[in-house]
Amino acid sequence: MQTHFTLTLSTLLFYFLITFTFSSTFFFSTSATSASNKPQDLIHSSCIHSRYPRLCLRTLSNYVGPINTTLDVAQAALRVSLAHAGRASKYLKALSATAPDSSGQSPNDKRQRVALKDCVEQMADSVDELRRSLEELQHLRPETFRWQMSNTQTWVSAAITDGDTCLDGFVSDGGDNDGKVKRGVKRRVTDVAMVTSNALYMINRLGQGDARKGKHRPGGSFDSKN
Repeated sequence: MQTHFTLTLSTLLFYFLITFTFSSTFFFSTSATSASNKPQDLIHSSCIHSRYPRLCLRTLSNYVGPINTTLDVAQAALRVSLAHAGRASKYLKALSATAPDSSGQSPNDKRQRVALKDCVEQMADSVDELRRSLEELQHLRPETFRWQMSNTQTWVSAAITDGDTCLDGFVSDGGDNDGKVKRGVKRRVTDVAMVTSNALYMINRLGQGDARKGKHRPGGSFDSKN
């Protein structure tokens, strides 16, 4: 009986050690994989299926800041988008300020002035929506994750729509100057739309990925590895 009891304890101890060893190996292996996941590798794997992969790689590779998780990637993409939108907004405000007043203008000039004014407002809205989206991602919480992600997706989508609405107001139907203005506006607004489309992809990817399973940081964000 004593012998049987001793063998049973030995067997249990053996299986415990095997289980502990396997669990420890798995844990440290996972940690090592996460630690060795270089920012450039994460950027590449995140950008490869984005709407504009080359633009994504170029803008995020030049990004100055930590990129260690999919949440970091989404926030970085939003910061890039916000910076581009801010520059476009300043350009449009300056362009609108130099536009001649409505007195003595041709119908085409008047339309262009109105279109510029609308563009200034639309781009200002885009900047506001992108800023709110970034703030939302910086304060994600497990209990409100889906709701916060829905807000962010809605605001970023609205920012893209604002750009489309801005360009819709320009109808180049006369004059070299009209064409130059439209081309300048289109180039900058399209640039914003492209980086913002990439940011939206990163946000959608975050919402559909492992963030819901990620570790919640004390500061209110997720530690989501991919």
